[in-house]
Amino acid sequence: MISLLLAAALSTGTPIPQGANVAPDGGRLDVTSKALLYNGSPIVPMMGEIHYSRLPADEWRDQLLKMKEGGVTIVSTYVFWNHHEWERGEYRFDGSRNLSKFLETVKECGLWAIVRIGPWAHGEVREGGFPDWLVAEAAERSKAKKGKLSNVLRTTDAWFMEETRKFWTRLAPEVLPHLWKNGGPVVGIQLENESRGPWAYYQELKRLAVELGYDAPMYTRTGWPRLNGGERTFGEMIPLYGDYAEGFWDRQTTSMPNAEYRNAFAMKEVRTSAAIATEQLGAQKAEDAKGAAQYPYFTCELGGGMASSYHRRLVMEPMDAFALGVVKLGSGSNLPGYYMYRGGTNPTDQGVPMGESQSDRFTNYNDLPPISYEFQSPLSEFGVRQKSWWLLRDLGRFCAKYGGEFALEEPVFTSRNESRRGRFIFHNEYVRRINPSGECWIGVEENGNIRRIVDGRHDDGALDDSPVEADPVVVTPLSVAGNPLPVKLGVNGVATPDPNAWSTAATWAVELPEDRNCILEISYRGDMARLEADGVPVADDFYNGDAFRFALWRLPEHVVKLDFKVTPWPGGDAIFLDTAPVPALGEASVSRAVSLPQPR
Repeated sequence: MISLLLAAALSTGTPIPQGANVAPDGGRLDVTSKALLYNGSPIVPMMGEIHYSRLPADEWRDQLLKMKEGGVTIVSTYVFWNHHEWERGEYRFDGSRNLSKFLETVKECGLWAIVRIGPWAHGEVREGGFPDWLVAEAAERSKAKKGKLSNVLRTTDAWFMEETRKFWTRLAPEVLPHLWKNGGPVVGIQLENESRGPWAYYQELKRLAVELGYDAPMYTRTGWPRLNGGERTFGEMIPLYGDYAEGFWDRQTTSMPNAEYRNAFAMKEVRTSAAIATEQLGAQKAEDAKGAAQYPYFTCELGGGMASSYHRRLVMEPMDAFALGVVKLGSGSNLPGYYMYRGGTNPTDQGVPMGESQSDRFTNYNDLPPISYEFQSPLSEFGVRQKSWWLLRDLGRFCAKYGGEFALEEPVFTSRNESRRGRFIFHNEYVRRINPSGECWIGVEENGNIRRIVDGRHDDGALDDSPVEADPVVVTPLSVAGNPLPVKLGVNGVATPDPNAWSTAATWAVELPEDRNCILEISYRGDMARLEADGVPVADDFYNGDAFRFALWRLPEHVVKLDFKVTPWPGGDAIFLDTAPVPALGEASVSRAVSLPQPR
């Protein structure tokens, strides 16, 4: 009996002690060197990122249920400090900022959650989520430390850690009642994001989190970049990895500029990506830290899509996200985690742009639309199921049905295109823009033949939520575009939006349909576009060839007037258009406007 128990323990991997992992109903979660165990059995959950504070609270439940239907088991979410404490000492946890209510809804929808509490989050938010007042005070304090913010923020500096303590103390009542040990859905706490450490910084964050009661079955950190000085104590945080099919952050204005994007579609033993955040981290080497194999292979940032920055206007393909998942599973991953799974909208009530920009003092220095966080993800900014939703649904269902069978099987690599885990075969030839017609599937061998269980090229008629027919919308020209302004370069040497360009924009009046339970869709060409309600911007976009969209049900009832503005195309080669037709110099045009029924 002892030998049998020992064999069973060895087969599931070496236990890695974390926090409280037993729920009031007896449900137990364990992390081992191989997998996540639920009541002693290995599972392979699929995780999807959704940002509660980038989504109206009355849309949470519907979107969470769509995530669950789409194969998601765990939702992950950032806590953006500046969404909650815009003014020092004045906290907001109301409306879309009500994290406690969001986590309650997560549980009601039958999902689990990992809460990424920061203190720095990134997420293409202004200052990486740090409040302006924090950055300003850090700037004053940094004068005694060679004038660098990085010598104060995201360090063990006593002042910074005390400010983090204050915020996490206020955050605690929003999170702690929803911990797994209290019957809630929170199975994990992520500390920091994309940090080099050093390890002493991570340890101080972990110590503080535990002291304040953030007691969870799993503590995580992003497994990239490589830590300065390396990990000093094993098992305090589980490193989670990522990979993207393409990046808006690259400085080159060409397609797939980093060879690591191609490598993301290849089966390989290495877990670490050398393509993420290269504008901040610089050139990296795709190699794992010492001891990485002692941890399970989990991911938190497989590209569910990609945003467009001002200088890189990307268009993602449904197969991008699907192929990344197949490759990571085939390479040994036991938790495919997607960022983003559901796009969002930045809050506008702080009175300043809340999207990341080159003019920020402490973030990754890209220019994203101030309002829209459309990530071309399985669920769009306004909840439309896009084609990748169906592909990832099939992948999630495969993990749920067969995960317990292959989770403990190490991958056997037969080529860059194929691997085996037990009886399962993982195959991928698809590479974005390089081999777009390549096959991607998961199968099993039966009687000498391969039966495909999940196939990215199958055609089951799955489409996105957009109806075949749509109601036209009347748009009336009010003014023509002026002469385009020359492209400006930001502090990081790439094209940046010029606020003065709006003085040259063409404008159209948009006649609101009688039924506002719909999405306004406008096909246009130009540079930047935005929709204004009574003169106030409510949505924006950088032209990439896709249509401009906005959920009209979000408008207050008193709004009766909408203006659509497009700045003229500036020309030149400083802006990369992925697949979109290049507008004529100075063009700002609208070709089609319709309303699409609210997705159900």
